[in-house]
Amino acid sequence: MSRNFDDRVGRRKQEAQGKISVRLLEFAEPMISEAFEGHGEPTVDDLESLLKVVVAIWNAKVMEQIGRGSGYVEEIERPGFQDPHLPVEAKDMIRLMLERKTTEFSNDLRFISDFEVYTAPDGEMRVKAEARLASELRREH
Repeated sequence: MSRNFDDRVGRRKQEAQGKISVRLLEFAEPMISEAFEGHGEPTVDDLESLLKVVVAIWNAKVMEQIGRGSGYVEEIERPGFQDPHLPVEAKDMIRLMLERKTTEFSNDLRFISDFEVYTAPDGEMRVKAEARLASELRREH
Protein backbone atom coordinates (compact mmCIF):
# COMPACT_ATOMS: atom_id res chain seq x y z
CA MET A 1 0.00 0.00 0.00
CA SER A 2 1.14 3.51 -0.65
CA ARG A 3 2.14 5.78 2.18
CA ASN A 4 -0.48 8.27 1.00
CA PHE A 5 -3.24 5.67 1.33
CA ASP A 6 -2.00 4.64 4.80
CA ASP A 7 -2.02 8.29 5.87
CA ARG A 8 -5.61 8.77 4.66
CA VAL A 9 -6.75 5.62 6.51
CA GLY A 10 -4.98 6.83 9.65
CA ARG A 11 -6.61 10.25 9.43
CA ARG A 12 -10.08 8.72 9.01
CA LYS A 13 -9.57 6.49 12.05
CA GLN A 14 -8.43 9.46 14.13
CA GLU A 15 -11.32 11.65 12.99
CA ALA A 16 -13.80 8.92 13.94
CA GLN A 17 -12.56 9.10 17.54
CA GLY A 18 -12.89 12.86 17.81
CA LYS A 19 -10.39 15.54 18.65
CA ILE A 20 -7.46 14.26 20.67
CA SER A 21 -7.41 17.47 22.70
CA VAL A 22 -10.94 16.72 23.92
CA ARG A 23 -9.99 13.12 24.73
CA LEU A 24 -6.88 14.32 26.55
CA LEU A 25 -8.91 16.64 28.78
CA GLU A 26 -11.55 13.97 29.42
CA PHE A 27 -8.82 11.53 30.39
CA ALA A 28 -6.99 14.10 32.53
CA GLU A 29 -10.10 15.24 34.41
CA PRO A 30 -9.47 13.29 37.66
CA MET A 31 -5.89 14.59 37.86
CA ILE A 32 -6.93 18.13 37.04
CA SER A 33 -9.66 18.07 39.68
CA GLU A 34 -7.35 16.62 42.31
CA ALA A 35 -4.45 18.97 41.57
CA PHE A 36 -6.37 22.22 41.43
CA GLU A 37 -9.31 21.63 43.78
CA GLY A 38 -9.45 24.45 46.28
CA HIS A 39 -6.58 26.31 44.61
CA GLY A 40 -8.54 28.46 42.17
CA GLU A 41 -8.03 28.42 38.44
CA PRO A 42 -4.75 26.91 37.23
CA THR A 43 -2.37 28.97 35.16
CA VAL A 44 -1.38 27.96 31.65
CA ASP A 45 1.98 26.77 33.04
CA ASP A 46 0.28 24.78 35.82
CA LEU A 47 -2.01 22.98 33.39
CA GLU A 48 0.78 22.39 30.89
CA SER A 49 2.99 20.82 33.59
CA LEU A 50 0.19 18.52 34.70
CA LEU A 51 -0.67 17.53 31.13
CA LYS A 52 2.96 16.52 30.49
CA VAL A 53 2.50 13.79 33.10
CA VAL A 54 -0.92 12.86 31.69
CA VAL A 55 0.45 12.59 28.14
CA ALA A 56 3.35 10.41 29.35
CA ILE A 57 0.85 8.09 31.05
CA TRP A 58 -1.41 8.00 27.96
CA ASN A 59 1.43 7.27 25.54
CA ALA A 60 3.00 4.63 27.80
CA LYS A 61 -0.30 2.76 27.91
CA VAL A 62 -0.74 3.04 24.14
CA MET A 63 2.72 1.49 23.68
CA GLU A 64 1.69 -1.37 25.94
CA GLN A 65 -1.71 -1.76 24.25
CA ILE A 66 -0.27 -2.03 20.74
CA GLY A 67 2.24 -4.64 21.83
CA ARG A 68 5.41 -2.60 22.02
CA GLY A 69 6.08 -3.70 25.58
CA SER A 70 5.35 -2.45 29.06
CA GLY A 71 8.72 -0.82 29.67
CA TYR A 72 7.26 2.66 29.34
CA VAL A 73 4.57 1.94 31.93
CA GLU A 74 7.21 0.48 34.24
CA GLU A 75 9.26 3.65 33.81
CA ILE A 76 6.31 5.74 34.93
CA GLU A 77 5.60 3.48 37.89
CA ARG A 78 9.22 3.25 38.97
CA PRO A 79 9.79 5.44 42.05
CA GLY A 80 12.94 6.92 40.53
CA PHE A 81 10.86 8.48 37.74
CA GLN A 82 9.20 10.81 40.21
CA ASP A 83 10.49 13.22 42.77
CA PRO A 84 11.37 11.17 45.88
CA HIS A 85 9.25 13.60 47.89
CA LEU A 86 6.17 12.94 45.78
CA PRO A 87 3.23 12.22 48.10
CA VAL A 88 1.67 8.76 48.13
CA GLU A 89 -1.57 10.33 46.87
CA ALA A 90 0.20 11.46 43.69
CA LYS A 91 1.60 7.97 43.09
CA ASP A 92 -1.88 6.53 43.66
CA MET A 93 -3.27 9.01 41.13
CA ILE A 94 -0.73 7.91 38.52
CA ARG A 95 -1.71 4.28 39.06
CA LEU A 96 -5.39 5.27 38.80
CA MET A 97 -4.67 7.06 35.51
CA LEU A 98 -2.85 4.02 34.12
CA GLU A 99 -5.87 1.90 34.97
CA ARG A 100 -8.26 4.55 33.61
CA LYS A 101 -6.54 4.43 30.20
CA THR A 102 -7.05 0.66 30.12
CA THR A 103 -10.66 0.64 31.28
CA GLU A 104 -12.21 3.82 29.91
CA PHE A 105 -10.04 4.79 26.94
CA SER A 106 -8.76 1.44 25.71
CA ASN A 107 -10.11 1.84 22.17
CA ASP A 108 -8.19 5.05 21.53
CA LEU A 109 -4.72 3.97 20.43
CA ARG A 110 -3.51 7.32 19.16
CA PHE A 111 -0.28 8.77 20.49
CA ILE A 112 -0.36 12.33 21.67
CA SER A 113 2.70 13.74 19.98
CA ASP A 114 2.46 17.41 20.76
CA PHE A 115 0.22 19.68 22.77
CA GLU A 116 -0.04 23.29 23.78
CA VAL A 117 -1.99 25.06 26.50
CA TYR A 118 -2.84 28.65 25.65
CA THR A 119 -5.22 31.47 26.47
CA ALA A 120 -7.62 32.24 23.64
CA PRO A 121 -8.53 35.83 22.73
CA ASP A 122 -11.76 35.45 24.71
CA GLY A 123 -9.68 34.74 27.84
CA GLU A 124 -10.56 31.04 27.98
CA MET A 125 -7.75 28.54 28.51
CA ARG A 126 -7.59 25.97 25.71
CA VAL A 127 -5.58 22.92 24.74
CA LYS A 128 -4.44 22.09 21.25
CA ALA A 129 -2.99 18.62 20.65
CA GLU A 130 -1.77 16.44 17.80
CA ALA A 131 -2.38 12.74 17.46
CA ARG A 132 -0.36 10.08 15.70
CA LEU A 133 -1.41 6.59 14.87
CA ALA A 134 1.20 3.83 14.87
CA SER A 135 2.02 2.71 11.33
CA GLU A 136 0.86 -0.85 11.97
CA LEU A 137 -2.57 0.45 13.03
CA ARG A 138 -2.97 2.63 9.93
CA ARG A 139 -2.84 -0.49 7.80
CA GLU A 140 -5.56 -2.34 9.73
CA HIS A 141 -9.02 -2.28 8.19
